Amino acid sequence: PDYPSCLKYLLNRKIWCTTLKELEKQLLLMGENYKNDIFIKPEKDIKAFSVLIVSLDWISYLYELYDENLSIICSEIINIKSEYRVYV
Repeated sequence: PDYPSCLKYLLNRKIWCTTLKELEKQLLLMGENYKNDIFIKPEKDIKAFSVLIVSLDWISYLYELYDENLSIICSEIINIKSEYRVYV
């Protein structure tokens, strides 16, 4: 519900769905090349945790609270100068 497909062209960033486990694998492969430039949030239970900038430490912490197969939405971080929300 957060990112309707008809509006994705307006997001100006890459957004993808994955699991905690798969994201951890991706970060481990990136190794030192990872620059804390991904934020995550739960895909289905949007109140499970707040949006956070991901790190391997955070993933380890989330494993203590949630299953490794928890579906998450990942996004590149962009520099937002202002934000507007519209309710339809």
